[in-house]
Amino acid sequence: MLIAIDESKIDNLFKLQADILCLLQKREDESKTATADLLTVKQSALYLNVSEIHIRKMIERREIKVTRIKNAIRIQKSELDSLIKGAKK
Repeated sequence: MLIAIDESKIDNLFKLQADILCLLQKREDESKTATADLLTVKQSALYLNVSEIHIRKMIERREIKVTRIKNAIRIQKSELDSLIKGAKK
């Protein structure tokens, strides 16, 4: 039994597959970028070269804005950068 294959349809399928893979990669990269900007208390302390307790006290005094994800505390890296810029003035 012979099957007729339309090469243009196969080419279209490969193009669609490539487009889908490209979109999935782009979405994955955007996802990584968004979460890479969120730091834990420990990561924030290492980034600022201070203790975790110091970071927690700054959070308590509301010197640092935080994002809470269930019970986890996350800090935007940009928040820490602006804190550094403010200290340099």
